[in-house]
Amino acid sequence: MKRPPSTPPSIKVLWHSLVNAYDAAFMIVYANIVTVFLFVPALIIPIPILALPLGVIGAALGFTGLFYTSYQIATGESVDWKTYFEGIRRYWWPGLRWTLINGLVLFSTSFYFVFFAYSNEVWAAGLMGLDLGIMAVWVLVQMLTFPLMLHQEKPSFRMALRNALIFLVRWPTISFTFLLPAILLIVITLIFPPIGVFLSIGLVAFLCCYLVYFRIEIERHPELFLDPKQNR
Repeated sequence: MKRPPSTPPSIKVLWHSLVNAYDAAFMIVYANIVTVFLFVPALIIPIPILALPLGVIGAALGFTGLFYTSYQIATGESVDWKTYFEGIRRYWWPGLRWTLINGLVLFSTSFYFVFFAYSNEVWAAGLMGLDLGIMAVWVLVQMLTFPLMLHQEKPSFRMALRNALIFLVRWPTISFTFLLPAILLIVITLIFPPIGVFLSIGLVAFLCCYLVYFRIEIERHPELFLDPKQNR
């Protein structure tokens, strides 16, 4: 009789993902740089009415190519410089929807945070905290939503959003083992932006993709993770 499979410790899985990231460092850095480059037109054009659509398009194409390349690396597929643009060609529309929805949510939560910050009412501080909490949860969920869309045969943002929420609730330990370092990388990038040009954005995407792929593989092929000592 076989007992239920034993899941490898989360820290061990995180370490293994970092080893894989090191092996694929060139492609991760390449995807990171191309993604940043796609944001450049929106940053250098001083006309807001042009910069905004260019920023949305750059973000949509950049994150699509980045997540697709990261997911291919995480799943052990062969990748080269064309993989990034293959991802854009195949998933540009889901990527655009993901970008627009996230842009709208983050703009709305940021607007209300600033609005409450200028209020002198006692309850404003509580609403600011609630607003920050909503924003934090949303960002955590969205870090998994795009990889989950890539795993679907027909990408659906709504289904990926639901699955991301279930993912965090069902497997909180391994989720936060991966997502906390990813969040730390984002914070470091905000403090020291040059690191974002070459590495941190791509590494965050890879960690999220590896987390989704690894956990799904355990569910699909539990026998691969069965400890031989548990056989009786």
